[in-house]
Amino acid sequence: MGIIITFHTTYDSLKGETVLINAGLEIKIRPIPRHISSDCGLGIEGKIEDKDKIIEVLEENGVEYEGIYNLER
Repeated sequence: MGIIITFHTTYDSLKGETVLINAGLEIKIRPIPRHISSDCGLGIEGKIEDKDKIIEVLEENGVEYEGIYNLER
């Protein structure tokens, strides 16, 4: 299982991608279905075990996110 982070803007999702990769986290950017978020169409998928670190890195770098959702595979 993983997580998906949603953002209000494309700028925030791309900034989030940059800071998370620079922090050494394994993430990927992906489209977000409209039933999850109607804001920005891009989100970041990450590992559930990295959730706390992902939140920490985003907040330390001033990246605003909309929400974090668990993904079931």
